Amino acid sequence: MTSSQKKSVQNADADSGDLDWSSLTFEDAMGKLEEMIERIEAGEIGLEESLTEYEKGLRLFRHCRSILDRAEQRFEKLRLEGGDDDNAGSDKKDANE
Repeated sequence: MTSSQKKSVQNADADSGDLDWSSLTFEDAMGKLEEMIERIEAGEIGLEESLTEYEKGLRLFRHCRSILDRAEQRFEKLRLEGGDDDNAGSDKKDANE
């Protein structure tokens, strides 16, 4: 690895450490991902910076996936809780008939 490559990797580590990914909302993280993709696809940045952006993008993707997983779990819990109430209500109706 050349000294410029080492510097690039060190800068990438420093850059990714500066941003607390966990504080980003899903929408903010997706916006940052879209910006990164646009810069890479437009060729606005060189290879090394593209790799750095790709690494950051993977972290953002994992963060987004984590948010979606938690939302799905909450939704499923609410659905099941709501389903239990609905079933209990229909059982009472059947018993009263």
